[in-house]
Amino acid sequence: MVASLTYMPGTGDEDRQPVDLYSSHCWIGSIPELRTVEWDYDVTPGNLTGVTRPAAERHVKLICTSPAILDSMRAVFDADLLNRTPGTLTVNGEWSQRCYLTASEPDETSPSTVTAQLTIVLLDGVWRRDADTIQCVAHHGDTGNTWLDLPFDLPCDLQAPRMSASVTNQLPYGVKWRMIVYGPASNPRVSIGGNEVMVDVLVPDGGYLTIDAIKRTVTLTAANGDISNVFGKARRGSGQGSGTYVFEPIAPGTSVIEWDGSFGFDLTPVEERSAPPWSTLS
Repeated sequence: MVASLTYMPGTGDEDRQPVDLYSSHCWIGSIPELRTVEWDYDVTPGNLTGVTRPAAERHVKLICTSPAILDSMRAVFDADLLNRTPGTLTVNGEWSQRCYLTASEPDETSPSTVTAQLTIVLLDGVWRRDADTIQCVAHHGDTGNTWLDLPFDLPCDLQAPRMSASVTNQLPYGVKWRMIVYGPASNPRVSIGGNEVMVDVLVPDGGYLTIDAIKRTVTLTAANGDISNVFGKARRGSGQGSGTYVFEPIAPGTSVIEWDGSFGFDLTPVEERSAPPWSTLS
């Protein structure tokens, strides 16, 4: 069962509107094929290798009582295919995946209704949903960054206390995430569950740094809107599990977040499922 189903075109500007696939004139009433789960793998003695969730072709039935709407929908789908700009299919306003609608085969036609089989190519192999964003604000004391100077020397250097927060992953496997670091910030460093996320870059006042563990991109946006690729400035250690991997998944359970408090940032965990959960409507 589905409560809402939309397709956001990949072609167009920021004002483009989604195609409603569960409206009073055109609707897909059931999506069992979209909930189909199938992994790719190679069988080896005692185990599996090459385990992946590949792109998949699925078929759904569309019923439409407005030929004009059906024609405009097909034009949108065709534009994305011609431009190689996939749209995004969203189920019940929560779970999304990039896709193309590659075919439409009429089953039944009448003066008032058209029933057609749509072919949807799901590109990501997973459905994604943004979890709640954790907002970690910059902290500056009433006296700014000025600290009291003791009248004697110590055998060690005193530092400002580190700030902390936490993030909870309720799934039994690691999840990816997006982070936005707000300037000004110099070589921002955030520890998530003991893994250090570090980018050796100066984030200007009014600018921001975006780290996307899904797309594996690191970009710097200046105050005037100019965007630059700073992937090479991100520390990647020796890869996942090294303790300094910039795209390290958030582990199951609760992870402590620590940073020096000199800058603020938002952290958004992104849940991934093989299919839209059956409990989506609850």
